[in-house]
Amino acid sequence: MVGHEGLYEVSDAGDVRSLPRPHTRGRVLKQMTDPAGYKRVSLSKGGYARPRLVHHLVLEAFVGPRPEGMECRHLEGDPADNRVGMIAWGTPRQNIMDLVDHGTHVQARKTHCAQGHPYDDQNTAFTRRQRRCRTCMAQWQREKRARRRAKEV
Repeated sequence: MVGHEGLYEVSDAGDVRSLPRPHTRGRVLKQMTDPAGYKRVSLSKGGYARPRLVHHLVLEAFVGPRPEGMECRHLEGDPADNRVGMIAWGTPRQNIMDLVDHGTHVQARKTHCAQGHPYDDQNTAFTRRQRRCRTCMAQWQREKRARRRAKEV
């Protein structure tokens, strides 16, 4: 593994293993799940332990170092699935669009606007890949026209 050559290795299935060293046997490391659902392991080197995201370790080992401005995409939407075919480097925009496509984006899960109007076929408008409430948009237009008329008088 990059930065930990001879100390650890990672499999294409997302398992991280410490290699045998004097006085210790090699073993598969226990993975902790963070609040967002991503798997982490703690890697030690030179007396210091550092937490690392498993999906980053897998991509670095099997795909290559992270390109500038890229981040890890979970192609199936499961943050705990770190198999090589299920993750890839991508742009932040691709990552956000993956969240929308999987239905895990916070805004994509909303069924009503902030005013309580439903996001249904008749009341939903799409502008620049964003949902808008037609009722609220119409209300905003009415208020805007009223403000304009008040200025003219």
